[in-house]
Amino acid sequence: MSKGYGRRQHSRQTKLAEFENTIHRQEYERILGCTEKIRPFAGIIDEFSIEENNTEKIAESTYAEVFRVADKTGTSVLKVVRLEGASTDRSFTPMGLSTRDIVHEIQVSSAVSGRKGFIQTKKIGLYRGEYPSLLLRKWEEFEKKENKHPEHYAHPDQVFVVFVFEDGGVELERFSFQSEAELQEVFESVLSTLAGGEEICFEHRDMHVSNILVRREHGRLLCSLIDFSLSALFQGKEFVSSDLGGMDFLFSGTEEHHRVYREMRASTGGEWSRHVPATNVLWLEYLHRWLSQRHIQSESVRDFFRAAGESLGCSQSAKAVHCRIAGT
Repeated sequence: MSKGYGRRQHSRQTKLAEFENTIHRQEYERILGCTEKIRPFAGIIDEFSIEENNTEKIAESTYAEVFRVADKTGTSVLKVVRLEGASTDRSFTPMGLSTRDIVHEIQVSSAVSGRKGFIQTKKIGLYRGEYPSLLLRKWEEFEKKENKHPEHYAHPDQVFVVFVFEDGGVELERFSFQSEAELQEVFESVLSTLAGGEEICFEHRDMHVSNILVRREHGRLLCSLIDFSLSALFQGKEFVSSDLGGMDFLFSGTEEHHRVYREMRASTGGEWSRHVPATNVLWLEYLHRWLSQRHIQSESVRDFFRAAGESLGCSQSAKAVHCRIAGT
C-alpha cells in the first residue's frame, strides 16, 4: 500500500482519477455512489475493533470471505468481496467479482435491509490494498476453506467491497432444532418474508439452506434471508436483476438446490430480466421438502406441511401461498 494513502483527503473527482486504471470509471462511480469514501484495507482492523480473540472466519463463497467480529457493542458479520479490475502494474490483474455484479448486490442488499426477515445491512465500505495479517491468520484457521489463499491476489491495487451485516445466527443446514414445531416455525417465517418481499417484486432466486440464517431470541426463532447476488426486485421504475443465463455451473449441478435453478430457468423461459414470482414458490417447495423429509411425529405439524404442500402446488407467488395457508 502506498505510504500516506490513509492520511490524504481526496475530492470525489480526485479519487476517480486515481483509480480509473483500476476499475472502469463508470462502474466505479456507481460503487462510489453506493458506499462511503475509499479506505486502505489495513484500516479495517481499527475501524471494526478486530482483534485476535474476537474474530473468526465463518464462511466463504467464490469471491468472498466472511468473518464474525464480536466487540462491546455486539456482533457483526463482515463479508469481504474482492473485485476484478485493471492495474497500472502489468504483472498484476485484480481478480474477483465484476463491478456490475457488486453494484447489483449493493442495490438489492440496501433495498431489503430493514424489511422483516431480511438481514440488516449496517454499512457498506470500499477498500484497497492487501489483506491485513490478522484476517489472514483467521482465514488460515478456517477448516473448510476451498478458496485460494488471499496471498494469490495480494497487491496494493486489489479492491474490496465490505458488507457489514447484523449477526443473523447459523445457517439453516447447521441449525439444531429443539422441537418439531420449530420446523413449522421456520417455514412460516420464510414464507412470510418472501410474501412481504413481493410487495417490491422481490425474488431471491438462490434461497438454499445456506442462505437462510436462524437464531433464537427471547424464546422464539428469528430467520433472516442472506446473499442477494442473484436476487431481483423493483427499485424505482427499474427491475434490478442478475442474468443467470451464463452461469452454467448453477444448472449442471446434482445437488437438490441445483434442481431449483433448472426449474427457475423453465419458469422464466430464460428471461431473467422479468419479474416471475413463481421462482419464490420453487424455493419454498425446496424448503418444504428439506424441512418435511424428517420423520415428523406431531400430527399438527404433519397436517401443516401437508396443507402447505397442497398450497404450493397451486400457487404462482409466495403471497398466494401465504394467503392460502392463512385461510386454512
